[in-house]
Amino acid sequence: MFAGEIFCHGLLPIILTTLFFLCLVTPSQSDEFQSLMQFKSSIQSSDANVFSSWTQTNSPCQFTGIVCNSNGFVSEINLARKKLAGTLPFDSICELESLEKIYLESNFLHGSISEGLRNCKNLQYLDLDGNQFTGVVPDLSTLNKLKYLNLNANGISGAFPWKSSENLTSLTFLSLGDNLWEKNSFPFGGLKA
Repeated sequence: MFAGEIFCHGLLPIILTTLFFLCLVTPSQSDEFQSLMQFKSSIQSSDANVFSSWTQTNSPCQFTGIVCNSNGFVSEINLARKKLAGTLPFDSICELESLEKIYLESNFLHGSISEGLRNCKNLQYLDLDGNQFTGVVPDLSTLNKLKYLNLNANGISGAFPWKSSENLTSLTFLSLGDNLWEKNSFPFGGLKA
């Protein structure tokens, strides 16, 4: 009885408090569901049935175009060539803490590539080729795991943030052509290796 009292009055409250705080700190699948629903709501049109699996009765891992890691968290969004028209809410997408790959090439996405992209700290692949993005590219210095960056064939303007790209030490592929870059915005000496 004495051991049971110690467990109930001493150890059990500590265990419950620890579990409670872990639930507050770690991302949950319901948080990921909400982030993906915000993404879905930013899309005005798409191929038929692209989002038919994106319902509350399904886990995000069962959504069309979503890949999850072994822990059940979203690691990839692959909705290339799905005729998606709308904006891309990087502020909500980048709340997906395990997100490593975004493949959204050859769609009709428009608007700016927002500062929210900076929060995709685990991102390794970003392919936005063949959309209708405009404006300037934000500072990319926080994306130090990025290996692949394709912003080709959009309407992006201004100067590319070359200074911030010095932190992209894992970058092996970069495509920026067919945009409206400022003249003389490309470094003549190339990127630092």
